[in-house]
Amino acid sequence: YLIPNLNQCSNCHAVSGKTQPIGPRIHNINKDYTYSTETTNQINKWVALGILQTPNISVIPAYPNFEDITADLNSKARAYLSVNCASCHSLNGSAANTGLYLSYHNTDSLSLGFMKTPVAAGAGSGGLTYVIKPGFADESILLYRINSDIENIRMPEIGRVLIHQESVDLIREWIDSL
Repeated sequence: YLIPNLNQCSNCHAVSGKTQPIGPRIHNINKDYTYSTETTNQINKWVALGILQTPNISVIPAYPNFEDITADLNSKARAYLSVNCASCHSLNGSAANTGLYLSYHNTDSLSLGFMKTPVAAGAGSGGLTYVIKPGFADESILLYRINSDIENIRMPEIGRVLIHQESVDLIREWIDSL
């Protein structure tokens, strides 16, 4: 395991130039979780434990469960990208200069990567032309990078050394469906 230095930490944890924790997103914890004594909504449990102030969970959206076969493929893929990539790939993230913004609610196809050429990917492009080539996952830089464990190619760049095959499969299926 490589312990990142301060500059590397800032790569993902800098928002508008200030380093801060990424933390969980409310959409991602608005779900039932099985604790040792009960299964209950995680937000409600955190409120009961005093970790959160009481929110109105009926107005908090929830990301679809990654393993829910009935959930919409687009929603699952977009939730994955939002949780795992949008900290950097957002208007205020460290990758803002790329023009690739992967937040769940972004509706602009170009800034989501559809037929978008990279600003600068170097070896990270794998010789491919588009971040996402709809209908052609294996010709998409996004899939190439999340399916790599090579340090100067993989995404995220820091914080992982293994390929999460379930995520690769999800993103491949999603891009092929576009």
